[in-house]
Amino acid sequence: SLALADAWSLAASLRAGASLAESLEAYGRDRRAHVRWYTWLSRLMTPAFQSNLVPFGWARDLAFGPASRIRLVRAQFADILLGEQTSPFTRWAPTQRGGPLAPGYRSEP
Repeated sequence: SLALADAWSLAASLRAGASLAESLEAYGRDRRAHVRWYTWLSRLMTPAFQSNLVPFGWARDLAFGPASRIRLVRAQFADILLGEQTSPFTRWAPTQRGGPLAPGYRSEP
């Protein structure tokens, strides 16, 4: 999902920018928080999901199983998997669900 977000953001920046340098700068600004959040989250969660140490697995199962039954937590899990978060409290959302692709988006015939 992050690669698709990169492509989406780059295309939107290139369409909107006056020059290549401005477009690339806008792209970097748009992606910075998103990439920082997922990098941090990956570093935090990788040991819990990819470790061969049994206690990590037990702790993960004890915490995530019950937590996933809580509606708000389940929604957070879904947002993380969809690649829409830029922090626990903010989202990267170039579109609205069910809405147009982006302001100023023009489909080619």
